[in-house]
Amino acid sequence: MMEEAQRKGLLGWLRYAEWFCQALRLDNLPERSRHIREVSERFAGYDAPRREMLVTFCADWVDDGMIARLARGEGLWSAAEVWRAAGWRSERGGMTDEAEAFYLRAIDIARQQGAMGWELRAAQSLANMWAILGHEARAEQLLDETRARAALQRIAD
Repeated sequence: MMEEAQRKGLLGWLRYAEWFCQALRLDNLPERSRHIREVSERFAGYDAPRREMLVTFCADWVDDGMIARLARGEGLWSAAEVWRAAGWRSERGGMTDEAEAFYLRAIDIARQQGAMGWELRAAQSLANMWAILGHEARAEQLLDETRARAALQRIAD
């Protein structure tokens, strides 16, 4: 993507390619947590599209500004992933009711957008939390329903 954007002089796409590479480094570095920390330290200087793209790779990078943008109706392309990341952050903080609400919001938005991959990710996050809280049957039902929807969508496509 970077080579093609450079070759054709597509500066906007080159910018996105560079961000994408920054996120992909997560899987190629021996010290993943260090990279997460370094990006987090620079995060405030990034514009909203860059922050929103990066959070789709790493929930650690969600911030209150992203959530506020969604509440104002902005940044909707990544809304499902931002809400999922907000749920993950709340879950890590022990606020499971808030986390559940964020996860459910992520699932709902993903369904509205037809973003099956993001729906599956949000459902998996919620199901994992429910299982930890002792609601295994509820978690299994959610995953079964979501997988069935995914299978039907695949057949329809």
